[in-house]
Amino acid sequence: TVSSSSSVKVWRPGRARFEPTVIRSRRRFTYEEVERVLSGETVPGVDGAVRDSVREMGALARRITELRLGRGALDFDMPEFKLAVGEDGAPRGIERRARLASHRLIEEFMILANEAAARHLIAAGRPFPSRVHEDPDPAKLEKLALDLRPLGLSLNGPIKSGRDLQLVLRKAEAHPLKDIIGILVMRSLKQARYTARPAGHFGLASRAYCHFTSPIRRYPDLLTHRALRDSLAAGSPRPKDESLEAACAHCSERERAAAEAERDAIDILRVEFLKSRIGTEFAGVVTRVEPYGVFVELPENGAVGLVRGARAALGARVRAVLESIDPGRGEI
Repeated sequence: TVSSSSSVKVWRPGRARFEPTVIRSRRRFTYEEVERVLSGETVPGVDGAVRDSVREMGALARRITELRLGRGALDFDMPEFKLAVGEDGAPRGIERRARLASHRLIEEFMILANEAAARHLIAAGRPFPSRVHEDPDPAKLEKLALDLRPLGLSLNGPIKSGRDLQLVLRKAEAHPLKDIIGILVMRSLKQARYTARPAGHFGLASRAYCHFTSPIRRYPDLLTHRALRDSLAAGSPRPKDESLEAACAHCSERERAAAEAERDAIDILRVEFLKSRIGTEFAGVVTRVEPYGVFVELPENGAVGLVRGARAALGARVRAVLESIDPGRGEI
């Protein structure tokens, strides 16, 4: 719902209700099928009611995105790469995945559900694993401003708030080094974590947030579902905050380890794919500058390699020869 006064519009959710229920799926979709429905195409096996529901959700998701950005949330469009792997486990190809309107649709409704769950549990006085993203370190924002200046991207004043970072990301949309700017902004932020004490989420500009939508694959979501179940059962005992805090710390640590393992696995497969192209010259972009050399990314496949001893400006477009690889380390 949107209420407005003479100068300001305030968005708030209409209603949220939690009950123990069972989902009855009318249709299972792929993202690509939903994208076709949203673009007006006819998709086999999709009846009129389902089609109209998906299109209405698409329109709502666009509006929710506008409102979420209006409150100061950050919207990253970071590059993702998909590796095709054969039956023998060997990589067969790498392609960049487009961010579709169907992805945004799901993201927006998941965010709404997560926020609604957090608000419900806070109102019910039930401890739960809150997803917290703290404000960035001012020193890192200062460094971000310095890193952006050689790329020709600067603001009229210092970078201090989420809205300043929003402006940076908007300016980056038409910038040839958009991906690098997104990476630099990400590096300037703190890592989100789980805690038993509810607090805000800087990146989403949300006052209360948790993970609720994936209880079959993520343990904090399962803890949230247990808290919700207990909140609906009269007279159920409250868990001890100390045990929840320990679980939150463990989940935060395991999340970081899992993300690192996923990155390592992709790097190893990517190196395996590129081993047949040693000696090939690629067009690349300098994404990191260190005293011992520069790191060059190949935009066509996301590979990042070290050019030891080289000197180049951040964002410089270069030609790089693939000289050697280390499959065990996933290094180029």
